[in-house]
Amino acid sequence: MKLLTSLRTSSALWAAPFVLALAFFYYFAGGGAPDGDSFGYAPTIVARAPGPTYAFAYAVSSSLAAWESGRLRKFSVWEMAPVRSRYRIAANALVPVLALSWLMLILPVAMALLQTRVTPTAGSLLPIFSGLILCLMHLVIGFGVGYWVPQFIAAPVLAAAVFYVVAFSVTTTSYWMRHVSGQFIEPVMFGEFLPFSSLLPPLVFTSGIALGIAILWLPLKLSVLRTGLAFIVATAAIVGARSLVDGWGASPPVTTGKAPMECVGQAPQVCMPRATAGDIEVVRREAVSVLRDLRSAGVSASPELITDRLADGRYYRRSNRITWRVQLTYGDRDRNVRYRVLKAAVGFSCARPDPARSREVRLWAVKVTGEEKEYRRELRERQESFESSAARVAAVRERVNKVLTLPKDEQRDWYRKSTADACEEP
Repeated sequence: MKLLTSLRTSSALWAAPFVLALAFFYYFAGGGAPDGDSFGYAPTIVARAPGPTYAFAYAVSSSLAAWESGRLRKFSVWEMAPVRSRYRIAANALVPVLALSWLMLILPVAMALLQTRVTPTAGSLLPIFSGLILCLMHLVIGFGVGYWVPQFIAAPVLAAAVFYVVAFSVTTTSYWMRHVSGQFIEPVMFGEFLPFSSLLPPLVFTSGIALGIAILWLPLKLSVLRTGLAFIVATAAIVGARSLVDGWGASPPVTTGKAPMECVGQAPQVCMPRATAGDIEVVRREAVSVLRDLRSAGVSASPELITDRLADGRYYRRSNRITWRVQLTYGDRDRNVRYRVLKAAVGFSCARPDPARSREVRLWAVKVTGEEKEYRRELRERQESFESSAARVAAVRERVNKVLTLPKDEQRDWYRKSTADACEEP
């Protein structure tokens, strides 16, 4: 049968309008479309676009493959004289199904890249390549099941089972299930990159099951040998995939700091992601102005580098004396770069400083730098319990107002002592 003839008679043709409409729906209404927080970062855009569609693509691939396998068995194709290879016959029937499942994943990615006008890198396309391979593996699984089970049973059962196992894997407390399901729905944040090691477990898991089912389809004379070999291969793949994700948490491992950066100036040097560095000169001037205000007040603040925390991805990295990590991109967007840099300057050596002491230090710092308005706005948004007591707030303000009347040298000494005292054990 020629390819065009196979396409006209394939179940993929009548299923295409429904499944492609589903892919469009989940792209626009299911969170696949890129938002402003992607900042033109290709790995984020590519990973986000097909996220809700993976489970449907795998279900379509396996169920329609089972249907096509059942059709071939129904018409006794395998009992006919072997004019062509059985593998070529299977491939001819399955190419339209595979093309449809691939299209479900490729279309959202193509639309997202066109919408954002971003050129993908080879590394950013790794998740989608992995998804395409998994579609092929589910195709093999479906075709093998359809060879043994009637098509009217195999197709709907596989569609429901594959979708349920993949889509609902993220709801299980057994994290290994979500990591081997092949649903790459975990967001890739700016500056992050999904390494191949994070994409390998679902490939091992699904490929092993597919190979085991394919072995059952091989024309071996000893059925016991077929069954035993298939069981060993599938079991080894499942155990191997689970061992690969052993120790992983809810999210797969990612590498960070992969966004291209642009830097300007010296002492301090200011670095921002190239995608958001349009106003980097302005950002540096505002950062330098805060440092100047602090030095005028007697506080030594001399970082060598102020870098944008946006490129750190999901993992928080603490600032130190030499390198300050600040949300410069969001500060530039919200017009509060000075205040964000000031927060990095007023640092404490402990994670939970004394509430009263820390507020005294911060209030003094925002007053000497003119950032009290932004500080008040942040306190209103955070609505911490400390601010619910008018007496505590008044005591802090009274203390700081007294400090501001002191000579600069004494204010500097007070700042240093209060910063240290805030982290002393009670």
